[in-house]
Amino acid sequence: MAWTVNLQDREITITTAAIDVLKARFVRDEELLSRMSESWWRDIFVHMVAFGIDPTEIIQAVHNVEAGKPNSDVTVTKFRDESLKALLLHGTLSPCQYLPSAWKERPQYHCR
Repeated sequence: MAWTVNLQDREITITTAAIDVLKARFVRDEELLSRMSESWWRDIFVHMVAFGIDPTEIIQAVHNVEAGKPNSDVTVTKFRDESLKALLLHGTLSPCQYLPSAWKERPQYHCR
């Protein structure tokens, strides 16, 4: 399966295979991996490719939040559903200081 993300200046195509490579490269914690949705991985992929945000920083922020460690770079929105606890970083985005100011809304994914 593949998804196309339309950004202001380009399109990014994300495949299931690319997501699998990203998961294998950046997450060794099987328990955490089991709680991360495909949609969340697509967001991480887009932020890495389009904006140069290191997925390691996002994963580390999740670990810090879940461990109760303070991290002033991340604003957390907690889910009511325990299985999703702390996996949404401010509007499903990674640390906000890295996002370009022109990036106003979440990318729209189109499955093909």
